[in-house]
This record gives sequence, structure tokens and C-alpha cells, in this order.
Amino acid sequence: MGYPFPPPTAECVCIDFTSDTSIKNAFERVRFAYGNRIASVVHLAAYYDFSGESSPLYQKITVEGTERLLKELQDFEVEQSG
Repeated sequence: MGYPFPPPTAECVCIDFTSDTSIKNAFERVRFAYGNRIASVVHLAAYYDFSGESSPLYQKITVEGTERLLKELQDFEVEQSG
């Protein structure tokens, strides 16, 4: 049976998708600890509101956050993304 939590050797690198600095610092940490190659990126961070009302968080997190992430990934060798 698998672990109920990530294994002890796993590292959580927290990212605030609304902050250029946060994403830059997170990827600097990844590069420092693990190098320039990333096996896979799975991006699931997004904002969605079931009320159907317009929210600036959609633009800030889903659109601009994805742009920030892709910008930082340009400096890495990524084998697979989705």
C-alpha cells in the first residue's frame, strides 16, 4: 500500500501563482537542489467560481499565474508537460 502522505524524501516547494518573486524563488530552489532538468510538470492550479460571477482571481491566478510558470520553465530542460 502507498503512503498516505508524500514519502520523507519528497520536498514541497510552495508557490504563490500571483507573485513573480514567489515563482522565481521556487524554481531557484528547485534548480539549486535538483539541477536544470525536470522530468515532468503537471499544472493544476486555477481559480474557478461555481457561482458564474466574474472574478479578477481568474485572470490573476489562472491566466497570469500560468504565464509566470511557463516563463520560469523556459530556463529548464522539461521532458514532459501537460
